[in-house]
Amino acid sequence: MHQAALLGGMVRDAPHYGWALQPVPHDWTTMAEAVQNHVKSLNWGHRVQLQDRKVMYFNIKASFVDAHTVCGVSKGGKETLLSAEHIVIATGGRPRYPTHIEGALEYGITSDDLFWLKESPGKTLVVGASYVALECAGFLTGLGLDTTVMIRSIPLRGFDQQMSSLVTEYMASQGTRFLRGCTPSRVRRLPDGQLQVTWEDLSSGKENMDTFNTVLWAIGRIPETRSLNLEKAGVHTSPTSQKILVDAQETTSVPHIYAIGDVAEGRPELTPTAIMAGKLLAQRLCGQSSDVMDYDNVPTTVFTPLEYGCVGLSEEEAVARHGEEHVELSQAPKNPDLSTPPKDRLPLECAQPACHGPGVAPEGTLNGLAGAGKPEASSMASSCYCSSLQRTGRN
Repeated sequence: MHQAALLGGMVRDAPHYGWALQPVPHDWTTMAEAVQNHVKSLNWGHRVQLQDRKVMYFNIKASFVDAHTVCGVSKGGKETLLSAEHIVIATGGRPRYPTHIEGALEYGITSDDLFWLKESPGKTLVVGASYVALECAGFLTGLGLDTTVMIRSIPLRGFDQQMSSLVTEYMASQGTRFLRGCTPSRVRRLPDGQLQVTWEDLSSGKENMDTFNTVLWAIGRIPETRSLNLEKAGVHTSPTSQKILVDAQETTSVPHIYAIGDVAEGRPELTPTAIMAGKLLAQRLCGQSSDVMDYDNVPTTVFTPLEYGCVGLSEEEAVARHGEEHVELSQAPKNPDLSTPPKDRLPLECAQPACHGPGVAPEGTLNGLAGAGKPEASSMASSCYCSSLQRTGRN
């Protein structure tokens, strides 16, 4: 869907390069069918690979009976008992609904639902400021939909806030509307089918409302642990996050039960990271290796219209860890131009990427690096990374 939005931008930019293209509307149904067929093909491919490797696959919802046994229930209600010497929990998480808000569950959807909509969501309110919220809002705007993002505090919490500002400023320049310092209080369905959303401006205390076709909740995720009956196996979870507590070996409080991915406490919620952790765990269980997953300095990318990648510490984290007087910052360019180009300038000229990295002088190491740029400027973003490293003269 991000790619679909990027292609729309390229169509709009094409006349600057001599392509006499006329504006064309986007067909959500065609895109949705392609996305859903692709996901289904991936699911089928996984099942085929399991079968080829003689792995038994049960499409059942499982919960623990004891520390070595799970009971699975099929859609038809048939129960199956499975016992094993080792058990790996990799149930992941699901988007969270704000159940304290009137009408949130009845009338709202999550990112999981958005990807399976057969018809366009129309005018959309995205509630949240996570990378999922901004990614969804970004491609909805890019597809030509009226999109608003409601943020309670700051966007992309935990990421470098200078780079976060570049991302949101660019989104605003492309037409995404931001409601900052606001929290929704109620969602109601009107007789014409539209959703009336009421929210409070936290700075003024005033109440406002507007109507939308779709309300998308992107306020975080919850782990799939509540229905597993973990207490019957003796597996401990965090009382706050409900995630499973694990050690460096991915081992839970029960020595032969392991947890990987989003369901484990303190792990990055990133698919490639979970895949690598699973591979290493499998190798250890088979006695092929003793290597454990290294969760330090895991790079990640945010697929907003202005794509953002980072690794290591953010500026805020570096200052908190080492003190402001010990942190040296390097940025290129100083004032990146990420605006929409005027008619006499080619779009690529306004796609200068920004690169930002905090380094710590005493240790002589680069502690973090972040870059943002339009996809067409990816080669420039790469050179920006290299020049930043060369200029600081650090590893």
